Amino acid sequence: MYALGTEPNGTENKTAALFDVNNLSVQINGQGVSFNVVDHLSFQLMAGESLAIVGESGSGKSVSMQALLGLHAGNHNIAVSGSVHLEGQELLSLSKKDMRKIRGERISLIAQDALAAMNPSLTVGFQITEPLMVHRGMSRKDANRRATELLDLVGIPAAASRLNDYPHEFSGGMRQRALIAMGLVLDPDILIADEPTTALDVTIQAQVLDLLNRLRKDLGMALIIITHDMGVVARVAERVLVMYSGTVVESGGVREVFRKPVHPYTEALLRAMPRMDQGDERLFSIAGFPPTPGQLPQGCRFHPRCHYARDECSQAPAPLLEISPSQATACRFWAENITEPRQETKRA
Repeated sequence: MYALGTEPNGTENKTAALFDVNNLSVQINGQGVSFNVVDHLSFQLMAGESLAIVGESGSGKSVSMQALLGLHAGNHNIAVSGSVHLEGQELLSLSKKDMRKIRGERISLIAQDALAAMNPSLTVGFQITEPLMVHRGMSRKDANRRATELLDLVGIPAAASRLNDYPHEFSGGMRQRALIAMGLVLDPDILIADEPTTALDVTIQAQVLDLLNRLRKDLGMALIIITHDMGVVARVAERVLVMYSGTVVESGGVREVFRKPVHPYTEALLRAMPRMDQGDERLFSIAGFPPTPGQLPQGCRFHPRCHYARDECSQAPAPLLEISPSQATACRFWAENITEPRQETKRA
């Protein structure tokens, strides 16, 4: 069966959100044209919660995370609007200096490619200890001790002896673990992992995902996973946002969404997952390709690829409709399209 993440209990949660993103939009301007690559993204994240943002390449997942971290600041071709609050503090209006304090100390980002994210000319130990000495004022000895603890925490054997090794001397899985250690170095409240299992084999993928989930629980931090893989969502997340062409098309608890998706795109993503009970059945694939940013279809952006599409779908986009206290969809015809709950199936 799917190793589904723990489902929220469904009771009303009156605790204030740790992280509150409201109507975040990212606009690209250049060569006489302007278009949005992220449109009105909104979500809340509670302390200690795990949230997955899933969608195909180009759906706006990574761009939105970079935007809320202020990584586009100073780029005159990119305009970011909306609001991003961390425990009530607006982040988008902060100076570059103040935002640098937020990154790493409060919110940490693990980039997609571990090898590219690390400096190949510096040892892994130096890349972990430098933030400790700069931001925490630690001595070299204390920073090395903490770096050893972090490498041990993420499951790197003989951690002390690996401090002087360079990134290329680590295997892919160990390098990913070292990158996670770098993300944890300043004890962030929120860890954002962008496609953390890219280029890893299936066994190592499972180990890395289980590590992230364990660290989230043990350290009490919130986790945002960016992925294109619904299997990753099933393994680590409590809630999921499904993005298509810059917009959220479905949101909800993971168990709820997997059992009964209420947007055709979510249903298609789930159908495209390999299953152990599939036999000789041809693997499902979603017809067509996502639209090019700046050349979006009229109406629902998914309708040219949707096997449920009807004339109304090409006329106006559907708003995100709340269909239960914990699930929403951007499909007007969800009740007619999706009628039977999916059975939880075995995953390879």
